[in-house]
Amino acid sequence: MAISQLAPNELTPSHNSTRSRRPNFLKLAPEFEIFSGERTDRAGFIAILIGIFLAGLISLLVINTLLTQDAFVLQRLKIQTNLFNDQRDAIVQLVAKESSPEHLAAAATKLGMIPAVNPEFLDLNAVSSQTVAPASDISNLPKAQLHNLPVTKTATSSKRVKVAH
Repeated sequence: MAISQLAPNELTPSHNSTRSRRPNFLKLAPEFEIFSGERTDRAGFIAILIGIFLAGLISLLVINTLLTQDAFVLQRLKIQTNLFNDQRDAIVQLVAKESSPEHLAAAATKLGMIPAVNPEFLDLNAVSSQTVAPASDISNLPKAQLHNLPVTKTATSSKRVKVAH
């Protein structure tokens, strides 16, 4: 295609008025010619449209089914989560009840322990020059030896140990 064919018709003087009186514009593509030909089969076109419609409908149903299935799984997981939370709360309440001072005192009394009326505290700093037996050996010591250890009556030091008589 030559550049002269793309030039606007107004630039080239033409005294022939065989064309209609429409203004000429710059055209980048030549005009299309319409050929009269055979008509396409309408039944084939409709069959293609129905096929596309059915494929879309089936894919929509499959997607909807998958989403519904996921919703059931999500609901089941929420129920399990609520059940586990209830179990955890029950265990926390049981631990709080078992570790309450009243329950610990009752359990100690059941084991044969007696409450200390006048608690006395060992001063570990004063015992530093003596050899102190391990905790397992203290339970085997006679009460007379326990009474000979230096004792203070104040509970202000964080290194004090409670001893019951």
